[in-house]
Amino acid sequence: MRSDHSKAAVGTRERILRASSRLFFEVGFEGAGTRAIADAVGIRQPSLFYHFSNKEEIGAELVDRRISQSPLLQGKFAFAPDDPALDLFNLFRDEAAFELSDTVDTRWLFRPSQTVLNRFPEWKSAMLNGNRTVESIVIRGIDVGVFRGDHSDIVLRLLDAVANDAMFWPHEQQSFSPNALAAVLLRFVVVEPAGIEAVVARSSAEEGVCP
Repeated sequence: MRSDHSKAAVGTRERILRASSRLFFEVGFEGAGTRAIADAVGIRQPSLFYHFSNKEEIGAELVDRRISQSPLLQGKFAFAPDDPALDLFNLFRDEAAFELSDTVDTRWLFRPSQTVLNRFPEWKSAMLNGNRTVESIVIRGIDVGVFRGDHSDIVLRLLDAVANDAMFWPHEQQSFSPNALAAVLLRFVVVEPAGIEAVVARSSAEEGVCP
């Protein structure tokens, strides 16, 4: 009985989005059909089609939702005027915090198939926005001497690989904080790792929270 009340409170449309995102991650966008989605939600296909015309419409809403909740993916990241280390820390922390707290599983979007990129070109653009922002922060940090300048291309690839892989860790098993993940990633690039503690403290103070 409690489960039924919980389902009603969430709403069918949201349950469809949650179930679809899980299936897209588990079997791929191409492998998840509307019948499987309806079964996962516990509804009939006609009920699913009342909310979404097809699987592509579900995917489009999931893509739009993920982009709309991330200034980074929109190309609207708020840069600090004086500290690229703070920028990189905030970027990683905010994205990690979102991934670990969202009820919709967006991991399928971070290793997209060519089919997904072709069907949702806005997601491809969003990923380019994110990559360009990270690259601009790293280059700026190198220019002002905060980040190491040797092998910057390798550093960028490592940052992307580690941050992307972190999206795929089982979220329900994580005991680390987004701050901890961001601080570790920052160690890849800073010249003086001892200064990371000050970056974390400044970020927390600007957010009005404890580090």
